[in-house]
Order: sequence, then C-alpha cells, then structure tokens
Amino acid sequence: MPDITVSIIPFVRKVYYDTKANLDALTGVSIGDIGYATDEDILYRWSGAAWQTIAHAAAHMYPIASAPQLYSANAPIALTELDISAHIGSNSTTVVLYLSNNSAGAVDYSFQAQAGVTEEAHEFSLPAGHFVVTYMLFTTNGSIWWKGSAAESTTIKLLGYLN
Repeated sequence: MPDITVSIIPFVRKVYYDTKANLDALTGVSIGDIGYATDEDILYRWSGAAWQTIAHAAAHMYPIASAPQLYSANAPIALTELDISAHIGSNSTTVVLYLSNNSAGAVDYSFQAQAGVTEEAHEFSLPAGHFVVTYMLFTTNGSIWWKGSAAESTTIKLLGYLN
C-alpha cells in the first residue's frame, strides 16, 4: 500500500464579512485571515500589511429595462468624467454600456478609460434614434471619460460589469 501524507494548515484563520472600509479599519488581523468586502464583492487575504485580492465576484448583468441609468441629458462636447463608482466600486473593471442617441441627428461619441489616453478610446457614430451596446475598461477610480460631437440628447445605462 502506498504511503499517504496529509498536510494541514496548522493555524486557525478568521474570516471577516463587512464593507471594505470596515475591513481596512480592523485591528488584530493576522497574516492569512480572509475578508469578504460586501460592497465590492471581492474576497481578500491579509498579507500582514494590506488586504490582497484573492477573487472577484462573477459578472453582474442587468436587463435593459432595469439597468441603472448613468446619464440622460445632452452629451458633453468636451471630454467629461462620468463617475459610476456608486455602481461598480473603485476597482478596475470591464463594463457593458447601453448608449442611445435620442436626438434628430447623428452624433460621434468617444469613450476613454482615462482622460488623455486616446489609444484606449472607443469611438463610433450613432445615427439619430439609434442605440449601441459597448464595453469599456475603467480605471481604478470607477469613472469613464466621454464626449459627443454635438450636445444632443443621450442616454447611458449600465448593462453589466465584472467586479
């Protein structure tokens, strides 16, 4: 019969379940303790100095009818920040957006993950009354930078995201 060796972790680890801010405020945390940030859907491991990401939650998807509306007004013609951290948190993530041109004329749209980083820009033209579903990689501040070629009626909804 073969020799069987069983390895165990010789310490008991604590698991915390709270918001990220409350996890950061904990004292007496030991290396290897686990923390689940309820507001971010992220599982962390305490390194002794900081919470390190172990795993992100699965994708969050919304039907168009119940998707959170991020914007509904005339599109800005200068590059403008759209803060959506209330929905996606402050971590880098890929989101799926619904964009609708509600005006009577075509509008060229440009989206960037960061202001001034044009090599990451998503640009497209939408005829009057049309919509598009697109994705964008966001920066760690939970924002996107965008503009239209004309200040025309535009709606943006959040269809889904990875977190």
